[in-house]
Amino acid sequence: MDITSNFQKAVAKCLTDKKMTQLDLSVITGISQPSICRYLAGKRSPSLAQVVNIATALELNPIALLTYPQQVAVISQLL
Repeated sequence: MDITSNFQKAVAKCLTDKKMTQLDLSVITGISQPSICRYLAGKRSPSLAQVVNIATALELNPIALLTYPQQVAVISQLL
């Protein structure tokens, strides 16, 4: 499994767990909703700064988004 796939799955899971939408994430991060949609669809890869921004919005360490499912599964249980 590659980092992009890990990121996609981690963000999707976190959004579901937190009952957030892509639009909610967009408002919090300042990243456009279409960009977030493209990241989650694997059509585009976020920059490192965007990964950090998204992780912060989801209250996660950026490494957790890139090493899913190992880290996110544990962290999500703590929320």
